[in-house]
Amino acid sequence: GQLWPAAFHAHPRATELAPKQEPSEIFVPSTCSIRQMASLAKVASSRVKHCDLHETSPWVVTAHHDGKVKVLDCATREVIFEHAVSEAPVRCAKFIERQGWIVCGDDGGRIYVLDARSGETVSCFVAHSDYIRSLDVHPSEPLLLSAADDKVVKLWNWAADWECVRTFSGHEHYVMHVEFSPLNPSVFASASLDTTAKIWQMDSESAIATLRGHSKGLNWVSFVSRGDKLFLITAADDAELMVWDFA
Repeated sequence: GQLWPAAFHAHPRATELAPKQEPSEIFVPSTCSIRQMASLAKVASSRVKHCDLHETSPWVVTAHHDGKVKVLDCATREVIFEHAVSEAPVRCAKFIERQGWIVCGDDGGRIYVLDARSGETVSCFVAHSDYIRSLDVHPSEPLLLSAADDKVVKLWNWAADWECVRTFSGHEHYVMHVEFSPLNPSVFASASLDTTAKIWQMDSESAIATLRGHSKGLNWVSFVSRGDKLFLITAADDAELMVWDFA
């Protein structure tokens, strides 16, 4: 891809502007309508590392530094469940709506599969040798991507008892985020502290493209589609956002 149209300067890190506070709070909209975002509820919480919204129910799942996972109902402002998943921090959590599951990853390199209504553990396995930073769910196939500080991305098939289908190597530092393309989910992107984003195809262990432009490590990569047009957004420790054109 080519850079389009330019880099956008972001604000300095929030952690440099204000001291950390414990406990933090989760702000839950009283409804799921953006028009009603002025009405908020607060839920006392430890440090929140990640959250994900359910596609069809008014739920949000949150992953916490103290190893807990919570599911909150945005409509009723109630906690559906709070589960101590791990003694290690949990840095990512995602709904798998069609299975009724939540998947999350901890600093011990383990992936946990939870029942989305009860919080009970369905499965648990060691996936990486270091912190798991990011997970993403394939929109139609029984596949899950995981990215970790061991510098690799892995593809898992839950229909085959969580078999590791493929390992994607090539990054030279922690892999902070991974995401499937919404227009072509056989393609995904990864962001790393090695200052690059990489584009991959699921059937190949080698990256098909490496995007360079940031001067410091990347923390996030995300696809944005407008009709049949696809863009990629990257965010990094150089306080810049970059938009990449996939035309």
